[in-house]
Amino acid sequence: MPHAPSPYLRANFWSRLFHGWISHLIATNRNHGALDAVDLYELLPEYQSKKLTDDLENNWLDEKKRSPRNPSLIRATIRTMGYKPVLTGLLLIPWMLCCIVLPLFLTFLMDFFEPCSTMSVRHAWFLTFACIITPLLSSFFLNYYMYHCQLLGLQMRVAYSGLIYRKTLRLSSYSLNSFSAGSVTNLLSNDAGQIEVNLWSFNFLWKFLLLDESERDRRLLSSSTADVLNHEDQVVYEINNQKTSIQRTTSIKTRFRVECNLKRAYWEMNPSFVLKNIVFDAQPGNLICIIGSVGSGKSSLLQALTGEIAFFQGKVRLRGSFCYVPQEPWIFSSTVKKNIIFGKEYDGHLFRRVIRAAALEADFAQLPNGMHTTVGDQGVTLSGGQKARVNMARALYRDADIYLLDDPLSAVDARVSKELFERSIKEYLGDKICILVTHQIQFLQHATKIIILENGEMLENGTYEELRTSSPLFRNLVEVTHQQEENEETIDFPSRKTTRCVTFSEAEIDELRTSKLNIEKSQQGSVGCWIYASYLRAGAGLTCSLFLIVLTFGGLEAVSIYFNWWLAKWSEDQTYRHQLRINCSGTNNKLLNQIQAMNTTTWNNYQKERFTIFTGVGILRIVITLVNALVGRSICLNASRVLHNKMFRQLLRCPISFFDVNPIGRILNRFTKDVHTIDSDLPWLTHDLLYCIFQTLGIIVFVSWLNRWSLFPAGIGVALMLFLRHRFAGCSRNLKRLEHTSRSPVYSYLTSTLQGLKVIRSYRAENICLSDFHAYADDHTRASYLLTILGRWAAIRFEWIACFFIVSATILAVIVRIVGQRLSAADIALTLLYSINLTSTFQWGIRVSVEVETQMTAVERVLEYCALEQEPPAQLPPHLPSPPSNWPTYGRIIFDNVSMSHSANSYTSLALNRISLSINPAEKIGIVGRTGAG
Repeated sequence: MPHAPSPYLRANFWSRLFHGWISHLIATNRNHGALDAVDLYELLPEYQSKKLTDDLENNWLDEKKRSPRNPSLIRATIRTMGYKPVLTGLLLIPWMLCCIVLPLFLTFLMDFFEPCSTMSVRHAWFLTFACIITPLLSSFFLNYYMYHCQLLGLQMRVAYSGLIYRKTLRLSSYSLNSFSAGSVTNLLSNDAGQIEVNLWSFNFLWKFLLLDESERDRRLLSSSTADVLNHEDQVVYEINNQKTSIQRTTSIKTRFRVECNLKRAYWEMNPSFVLKNIVFDAQPGNLICIIGSVGSGKSSLLQALTGEIAFFQGKVRLRGSFCYVPQEPWIFSSTVKKNIIFGKEYDGHLFRRVIRAAALEADFAQLPNGMHTTVGDQGVTLSGGQKARVNMARALYRDADIYLLDDPLSAVDARVSKELFERSIKEYLGDKICILVTHQIQFLQHATKIIILENGEMLENGTYEELRTSSPLFRNLVEVTHQQEENEETIDFPSRKTTRCVTFSEAEIDELRTSKLNIEKSQQGSVGCWIYASYLRAGAGLTCSLFLIVLTFGGLEAVSIYFNWWLAKWSEDQTYRHQLRINCSGTNNKLLNQIQAMNTTTWNNYQKERFTIFTGVGILRIVITLVNALVGRSICLNASRVLHNKMFRQLLRCPISFFDVNPIGRILNRFTKDVHTIDSDLPWLTHDLLYCIFQTLGIIVFVSWLNRWSLFPAGIGVALMLFLRHRFAGCSRNLKRLEHTSRSPVYSYLTSTLQGLKVIRSYRAENICLSDFHAYADDHTRASYLLTILGRWAAIRFEWIACFFIVSATILAVIVRIVGQRLSAADIALTLLYSINLTSTFQWGIRVSVEVETQMTAVERVLEYCALEQEPPAQLPPHLPSPPSNWPTYGRIIFDNVSMSHSANSYTSLALNRISLSINPAEKIGIVGRTGAG
């Protein structure tokens, strides 16, 4: 779908510096109440998947040339990032300097509030200005550092994802069996994504890249997935297999032929099954039929010809382009038309010829939208015969020189099988080389040569007549088949053809092209309170969780405030003692008089008492902090475990129709990224949010008790922050939902690619799949990029408001001192400290609250799967009468006017239409019908 150009391209310097260009997207969300994928801007070139993957792959190939024995992905990554991490890291130097000098400025400023201070007002205003400008600069440098790190991390995540997909396309069949689609999806969702999340910490970056070798199952850089990312030479285990891989990607348009002199071929190093001593060749127009018992090696022989078997001895040459049609049809989630043309340019005349040869004309008349009908993942809305013929039509449309057909006729009935053989193999492919694996003996008489396999070895080969004359095994096989054919009764089905002309306008065709069988829906509006309640209920029960939260967080904040207050008063005692030594009488209170009356021994005992209380409160604070962390983490992890298990149990009892209309990648998205978010992100986010809430409440109460005048600027700052949160929270939440839904197609496409990898390679369609994957990745990056910019937009403005309050509180304190109001330095220090902490804590709490709400969409999505429609219970509910103990004595099946569809969508036709039947005990029922009849 078309996207508007990014406003960043026409934004001025200040708009780019402070991310003001994204305000238009915030306004769009506020006006419409939601965001759609079409509202997102076109991706900038430097964030596009293809460019980033090309850069990383080029550096990886260069690294392999420099260090062929031990190439390092770390070095390739560093070269890809270039000087950006170094320049970004330089921003931390002025930020750290600001963090160091700010406490010093505040300490010097506190001298101005001492009773006998000799600091001039001009000096005090200079320190006040330093205390104002320092946090502003600190905020600027930190935000810009985070901005560049997040975008750099996003680029690396996209590059790693693209590289993983490219390496997946090059996996050998042996390597492909060593891990599942879920493990590769986990690489994309969690492992590669960690760089994006944590690149702001350079230490964590190096730790992540290094620890993957030893601590994280070596999933990203070694072990079973070394084929995916690190060593292409490990994908191909023998030099001979490398030669075959080159042949797989090379099309020789001259005289094409097949030469096979296979001595040994096997899938693994210590094989239990070996192909051996298979020799034959084929010329244009030849039909080679391969027969044999189940497990004799027929499919393995075809895969040896395509170069999928990693280990073999001998020579195999395929001179010309070839197509492989697998025994299990591979259908990806798209329209029937796209499944057939498979990235090739559409030719109407050729397409019609292919449809006729594949016997799909009648099926197109039955499908609701003809060739524009959208099929689900693995073609769930098509019958087995329809999938087999679409698979065959794809091969015919490719117009290759050599066709390797792995029993494509087994999934269709006898009539369609004969029609498919006559039209497709004999007529359409009459001048091609066809190597056909089949169990249907009736077609062997048309073969140029027949090969009989047994236990991986070629027992006999020859023409139909030669084998019938010389081979007792083949002669017995043919005689048994003829006897079965003579005993079979041909059933003529009523000719009830429904001719329907389906015509679409260009606009309707475009709509059908973009339609999906079951579009993933995203929620609208804010996350409901019941989501939070369900999360806490899963953690430790709603009441128990709330009680533990109030007890631990409230207790921690109370003890922390008392700890700081006690330390301030203790330091104030030292100040009073010093005033007595220098005969300063600027302050007169009871405590000063008590300290003045103390001798040295009494003063020392008094200090020891203060120290003991301080130590006890400190130990109590540490204990409560540990308990707080333990309780919070336990509640969150238990909630994650309970929600995951509940979602898994619900999924196990879903109707089959749910899996028909939901791609596997969409389901994996819930169990990988969403569960990872609940496991890893929500615990620390919720902890930070609760800490900020209780700290804010504690500061307001404490500061009100110390100096109420400081609450005035605090109130203004809080109001501004709440207004800012209201502006950007909805946009952030909706962008996160779009980011969730745009991630599912990436996983679905990766899973589909793994399932059809052999077909993709035989069609030399790697570039087509790469292009589609990069398009899906760009759709996902488009949302995540804007989400990152929006977060930085909010962070800068929250920091501005926090700095406003610091300015107000500092200036107000100086003015109060100048006008003559006497406040102790300890009270002023506590007031300034907690006033600064109030805005910094509150602004961080506001940002975290938005992030929590954004990440709670993962809980929302998991709870959606926890409420999926279920099959009837395996056991009757207690309130229903139980059947007799001897039930069922006899089985009986009754269909009473049953209609069934694979989906509730209106455009999906009925698979069964008003079926009524009764199957009585002990009856043996045979079901017959043409392919696609239901």
